[in-house]
Amino acid sequence: MAHVDHMIADCHATADHINERKMHPETPKVIWDCIDLDRFCPGPMASRLAGRYALPDRNRHRVALTLGRLAAAANYKGYDQLLEIWSAVRARIPGACLIIASHGDDENRLRAKAADLGLSEYVTFTGSISESDLAEIYRAAHVFALVSDKGPDRGEGIPLTPLEAMASGLPVLVGNQDGSREAVDGARNGIAVSPRDPSAITEALVTLLSETGPARDRRVSAARTVAKERFGYAAFRDKHLAFYNDLARHGKITPLDQRSREIGK
Repeated sequence: MAHVDHMIADCHATADHINERKMHPETPKVIWDCIDLDRFCPGPMASRLAGRYALPDRNRHRVALTLGRLAAAANYKGYDQLLEIWSAVRARIPGACLIIASHGDDENRLRAKAADLGLSEYVTFTGSISESDLAEIYRAAHVFALVSDKGPDRGEGIPLTPLEAMASGLPVLVGNQDGSREAVDGARNGIAVSPRDPSAITEALVTLLSETGPARDRRVSAARTVAKERFGYAAFRDKHLAFYNDLARHGKITPLDQRSREIGK
């Protein structure tokens, strides 16, 4: 890495990681990953998915969703934290249900933990999600949560799941230690909290799950807007073009128009 001329990082957390460890002499240019705003969008969920994945009825319950590989090597993603505070959430929102979507080698342990906590009736483990169903799974919930923590061999760059959830109209709850926090713009579209603070996670979830009426509408609208502004393809494309054209202006690469003419020859 130290021998490359220029570097692009997927988020500020990654750029900071590179700087802190002196992995490159220059600070990387940050360009956030993009998501498919046409595929991930608000809308109804097909009724067939409720039976396929044993999903709670979104019209009868307040539903939070977390989605990601359920692997022992990825236990920093906050699944344990959500299970451990879910009884406290339900004490204040009796109809609250949690969906833990996807699968992995840690799934059986998490299922057993939910049972030991007396939560089997209120926590749905979907198992593997078909790629063709992924966009609609987000529509099964009111809130998305990924409270990942950071440490040696732990943490996220900028994960796609909260971005896809925002594009689908879901407010998000994320951890404030890694790149996940960059999904949240102030408090417009969600909340970032310490993943090591159970009471803060509980309060944030209760806040987001309790919102109704105009407050809920504003948060849902902002989630979609932030997804478009920060993580849409247009922003991704324009930032790359600006980056390469700036390098060309300083003589560090062949200008794109000249390179195109050379390729044409």
